[in-house]
Formats: sequence, structure tokens, C-alpha cells
Amino acid sequence: MTRQIKQRWYSGHEILNMGVKGFELLEAVKGNKLIPHDKYTGKKVVYYDTLPRRQLTLEEIETLVPRRISQAPPPISPLPSAGTTIKYRAKSRPVDIKATAKWIYENEKPEIPILPNDYIMDRFTLESVKGFIYTADEITFFLTILNPEPQPDIAPLTDQNTTLAPLETTRVSEDAAIMDYDSFIKGAKISYKSDIEIEIQSSKKPPRVYSFKEFGFKNPQNKGWLVVVQSLKTGFFSVGPFVKGEKNAEYDRRQKHLAVCEQKLRIFFKQEYGLKIPDDFKFFRLSHDEPPGTYKPIFSIAKSDLDNFEAKCKRLSDQEIKAEINGLIQEAVKDGIGQAKKNEIMTKFNILAAEARRRGIVNLVTGRDNQEENPDLEIGRDAPEDGGDESLLE
Repeated sequence: MTRQIKQRWYSGHEILNMGVKGFELLEAVKGNKLIPHDKYTGKKVVYYDTLPRRQLTLEEIETLVPRRISQAPPPISPLPSAGTTIKYRAKSRPVDIKATAKWIYENEKPEIPILPNDYIMDRFTLESVKGFIYTADEITFFLTILNPEPQPDIAPLTDQNTTLAPLETTRVSEDAAIMDYDSFIKGAKISYKSDIEIEIQSSKKPPRVYSFKEFGFKNPQNKGWLVVVQSLKTGFFSVGPFVKGEKNAEYDRRQKHLAVCEQKLRIFFKQEYGLKIPDDFKFFRLSHDEPPGTYKPIFSIAKSDLDNFEAKCKRLSDQEIKAEINGLIQEAVKDGIGQAKKNEIMTKFNILAAEARRRGIVNLVTGRDNQEENPDLEIGRDAPEDGGDESLLE
């Protein structure tokens, strides 16, 4: 009798041949449902965007400035007018590397991801995840979740002698549903988890973590989402004082951000919790006990696990900070860790890294030169500023 050998590894191309769509494979890898491995070395591959980061030191930037200058495009000269004699003359002047590096360090504050030993990082595109390999057990579990077995139909628990009440007498009245939204929202407890996630506890559902995307925001720098984050951190959101007869662009802009936040919250609670919230309902009310222009949420702000973490970091020694950072890195790349936990780890890492920078601690990760392991190093990549970019209202 011939023994059938089960295949231990499958590539992303083979998974697609099993009927899985490309976007399903990509989302499974990004969501940590499938752990990719490099087919040549067997090393695990981690998502570039989820890795903790550290700021480059001034010395590291000085070594990268020449490469940045050499990769810069040549300047574009204006076209000469007709009849002009063109004279070519090389114009160049030496670049002060130390001064340039200092400016980059103070203004751009470039960062690089921290990659633990025996791991490879990737930005996870459809083409890249198709080239990785995955274990058979993980694929089996993933396919079970993706294509669950159909459940048998369950007959209603009625017989010939049972009479069902009319629908109108068993349905909750619309007036009661409308009146319920106010007490529900006031009774909800919302807590800050990270700059991209919050947790909601309510009487209707178990506690659950939601990201900015589930509130309809395109990115975590959206001004409406920042209203939510700031209010959970501080307990309020301020638009500043209003002076009658005077124009105040900053006041008008912050009022607009608050209005966007209110609209997104109404839509979210309508869809997620089935509340019949009127369009003029406000989640934030003007407080008359605080400085002018201070708005406070009507929902309760639950204490976050991260509230005391920053204070704890200030009490740690330099060696303890290094140990905490290395522990978080190892925890972030464990198998089966959820995205919510990853975001919490990254938030803690950023707090620790900020404290380390304040003390001037270098070489945060033991036994590794992160600059050499990062072939995709970029200095001065674009990042949204906290200015008046109204495109972030979308």
C-alpha cells in the first residue's frame, strides 16, 4: 500500500489555484491569518508598515547625505530665447554634509523600521505575497474560515396549536427606538487604544476595538478622526473662543473638523448599533464650566491601559528601557498576534522610543545594526502635517 505524502508548503500561486481570490490572499497575509515565509531561506516575512521604528541618529544621517545628493534629479533650467547663444559651464559648489545632516535631523526627523533577527520585511503587494510560501496547516484553517460548511435549515418551533402574535404587537415601537439612542450613547464607554484604534463598550455588544476605517475615515490623520483621538486623550476638544464681529480662520476650521467628526459618529452608530439617531444629534456639547470653546463628549471615557504607561517609562532605567523595547519587538512578530495587539505594541514602542530619545539613548536594539539591514531606507519621505489640509476631511 502506497503512503500518500501530504505537501508541507504551498506558494501563493498554488493558493490562488485553490479558488482563493487575489484580494482575499492579500488581506489574509496583511491580517496575519497566513504567515508568509521566504521560499529560499524559510525566514518569516513581516509587514513593513507594522514594524516599530526609531529615529536615525545624526551620525547615521551624515553617512546617507552623499547618497541622497547623488540620487537627486538635476535642476531644470529655463529654455533660452530665440537667437541666444548657449554656453555650457559646470556650476557646482561643495555641500556642507554636517550642516545638511543637522537640518535633516532637526526638521525631517527620518525614521527606519526595526527588524529583529531571522525575519524579512516586505510591503506586501499581491505580486510579492504570491511568491511567498505558507504551511499546509495554516492554509487548511484559512480555507475553513473562508468557505465554512453550510448549516442545515432549522425548522421553526411551532405546532398546529400555536398561534403567533401579530407582528405589530411584538415589534419595539419606533418612538421607543428613537428615544433609546440618547441613553445608549451616554451609557457607552469609549477608550483610547492607539492613534488608529478605539474601544467601545456598550450594553448591546461585547467590548470591541474599531479602527478609523470603520468610522469612514480614509487615514488616521483625518481631522475628524483626530477630534476623537484628542478628546479620548484629554477629555475635551477645544475650538477656541468666539469673538463676535471678528473673523477667526482657526476657529472656523476647528468647528468644521468637529462637524465632520459628529457626522461620522452618527453614521457609525446608526450602522453598527442600529440606532435611529436624528441628524441634529450632537456627541459633543459645549461646556460652560471650562474655558470658552471647550466641547466635551457625552459618552463616558474609559481608562485606557496606556494611561499610566508613559509615567511608568519615566521611572525606568536606561537598561530597562532597552529591555522593554526588545521585548515589544519580539512580541510584535509572534505567530497569531492580532492587529489590535500589534497597534498597542507600536503605541507602547513609540512612547518608549520617545523617552529614549529624550535621554539620548542610542543602539536601542541589542546585537543588530538596523541601518545595514534596511535596504529600503528613505530620508525625508512625505508625511501629512497638522496644518489646514482640507483633503483630510474626506
